[in-house]
Amino acid sequence: MDADFAEALDAELVVALDAVHPDVMLDAEVIITLDAVRPQPVASLLLPAPVAPLLLPAPMAVSQPWVPQEGWRIHASTLEDDVTFEIKIHVENHDYCSTRKSEKMKSASKSWICDKVTDWLREDPSRGTKELQGKLKDKYKVLIPYKRVWIGRELALNNLFGDWDDSFDKLYSWKAEVEKRSPGSIVSIDHMTFKETKRFTRLFVALKPCVDGFLAGCMPYLAIDSTHLTGKYRGQLATACAVDGHSWLYPVVFGVIDSKTSENWVWFMEN
Repeated sequence: MDADFAEALDAELVVALDAVHPDVMLDAEVIITLDAVRPQPVASLLLPAPVAPLLLPAPMAVSQPWVPQEGWRIHASTLEDDVTFEIKIHVENHDYCSTRKSEKMKSASKSWICDKVTDWLREDPSRGTKELQGKLKDKYKVLIPYKRVWIGRELALNNLFGDWDDSFDKLYSWKAEVEKRSPGSIVSIDHMTFKETKRFTRLFVALKPCVDGFLAGCMPYLAIDSTHLTGKYRGQLATACAVDGHSWLYPVVFGVIDSKTSENWVWFMEN
């Protein structure tokens, strides 16, 4: 008999017999003998001499098919992606397993969440984690932990708009491209050095077409203000706006500063 087959037999061997028979031949080398006298049969595996018989512990279990209790029913179907299942009918009138449900869904992965919220964020990138958590619950009937939804949201935003850190690293390339494509434009980037690493602090942008439009067709009026940035990195979006011939606001220059301080406003105006 094959040694690997013999090693695979252990105390958890389950034999299903339609009818009890003293000797049942399984193959040319394996014979399982049941002692009909004992209420709990003992199985012995007869091996070719001189190997001694291998005794298996009693009792030997007989497998039984699981039959659902009358009244229990579950019905599910796939969604449009042919991967996700939606349970539409679940009658919990059975006692074969626990019917306790966790209040939060633990099996929804961050990649699954990213895939489901991408379209919602493409329509409105400002959707918060709490709103996305509610929309997932309404559509898929699962309550996913807040932190996991936040991670999935960050992955989706990175896929749509790129990574935050990569965007900062490309600032100087963007500056060079703007000055190349729009001669006369001004892009000023200020940074600080921390542990031999450049850290962005503030930005000023004046596009040549906007400046020319202000000089050619706007009223001699310039308003300066800033508003809060609500992304991953906080700060202020500063602008200088004029009023055109239709009495509409006309953006002339803009910039990014960390806070409304005299130093930042002086730097913005000097540029």
